[in-house]
Amino acid sequence: MFKGFTDSETFTQLPDSFFHQLLGKITDADELKVTLYALWRMEHMEGPFHDLCETDFDANVLGLPEDEIRSGLDKAVLRGSLLRSVHESDVFYFLNSPRGRA
Repeated sequence: MFKGFTDSETFTQLPDSFFHQLLGKITDADELKVTLYALWRMEHMEGPFHDLCETDFDANVLGLPEDEIRSGLDKAVLRGSLLRSVHESDVFYFLNSPRGRA
């Protein structure tokens, strides 16, 4: 059972467009989980590049097996909330934002 939020934790900012344009369109739990996880992870990154690899999506935190993480990533890319960039054998995910598109 979840014991509740504490006074000492930090909060993650979410873009307004997530609520106004995206949330109502996402009907798949896998897509929702990987999208929220990407927003959270990238919000806490430092430096000029905010990208994630497939292995950065923690199956234990998301409560999803790897195939469902891949499915959620595919759906988020298809929707346009995440961008996928493939360089040789490496695959990177970026938010579809000015920084991510750059």
